[in-house]
Amino acid sequence: MSQNASTSAKAAEKLLENRDALYAYVLACVRSHIDADDILQNVSVAIISSDDIPLDDSRFLAWAREVARRRVLEHFRVSRRLIPIDPETIAHITAAAERVDSNQSSRSRRESLLECLEKLPPESQQLLMARYDGTAADTGALARRFGRSEQGISSLLYRIRQSLRQCIERKLCLEEA
Repeated sequence: MSQNASTSAKAAEKLLENRDALYAYVLACVRSHIDADDILQNVSVAIISSDDIPLDDSRFLAWAREVARRRVLEHFRVSRRLIPIDPETIAHITAAAERVDSNQSSRSRRESLLECLEKLPPESQQLLMARYDGTAADTGALARRFGRSEQGISSLLYRIRQSLRQCIERKLCLEEA
């Protein structure tokens, strides 16, 4: 196996190990699963074809996240159907992603999230789905769809996210014990 093929294979392995974290980051930026899938595919191609790949665990995810950040910004420049996210907001998302505890794998966080989502009442699940699947552009559209005020929808989404965060933290603490 040549040096370049060996590096590409190692990059692919690192990419698979960090796929969930990268997907979560991209999805947080674009809030559309379809767009997140497309962007992650572009990120994967860029990473595999790169000549300068940091293969140590401590630097790879940060480097890959930077590649993803650039692809997200490119996506917003090219796409005319979406309101672009402020680059400062993307920087905040990046900082938050870097603060996630590296001791807890993104896979266990994702599994915990899915379990916690299943425990939500059906109306809360529907509201979250409508908010994050890209069908509702803003809280005004959600308010009309669910027959509530915009402030009511915002408050409900906040409480649902808080509930999910607490549920995930409990599950992860139980896993560590």
